[in-house]
Amino acid sequence: TTLRLNSFDLTQWNNSHAVFDNLQDLELNSCSGIVTLPVISSLKILRLCSMPHLQTIPTFMNLQQLNIIFCPTLVSIASLQPSLVKVSILEAPSLNHISFDSPFIEKVKLERCDGLTDLSTLRNIPKLLINFCHGITSLEGLGGSSLDDDRREIELDYLKNVHDLSGLHHIHSLRISNMTIHEGISDINNLE
Repeated sequence: TTLRLNSFDLTQWNNSHAVFDNLQDLELNSCSGIVTLPVISSLKILRLCSMPHLQTIPTFMNLQQLNIIFCPTLVSIASLQPSLVKVSILEAPSLNHISFDSPFIEKVKLERCDGLTDLSTLRNIPKLLINFCHGITSLEGLGGSSLDDDRREIELDYLKNVHDLSGLHHIHSLRISNMTIHEGISDINNLE
């Protein structure tokens, strides 16, 4: 079952309604009254766009895909998302911590998430794309992955406050664009 709500004012979210029993795909666009989402056990795909008051995203045990675009007050996403495969978070400037405990995760894309400063919780993501996240000042936390070296791909673009590559190692592919690197170039040999 798929549910798409556009410009819908939901101040009271009641997930006891039968429509949620088999809901697998939920898209919410410009639903201004929502602060948090209810737990929907059957949910596999969650798309959120222009949610001005959304602050938290709870654990969804079967969630495989999470797409977030412009959620300015989103602060946290529950780390336990055991089935998660792909994540895309664009324009969530208040998001200050992110962690995914899924053995199935393949790709995480973060863009304009200025509240993020620590990347250590993302060290085991096979494909990681980080763009315009100006709160990040160090890449130190991305080193030391438990993944096989031939699986790690990292793309970094417009991280204006990162000037050091030290700590990056055990990475198969590294693409850096629009950054000024002052230190850590000698560590490039550790990338494999």
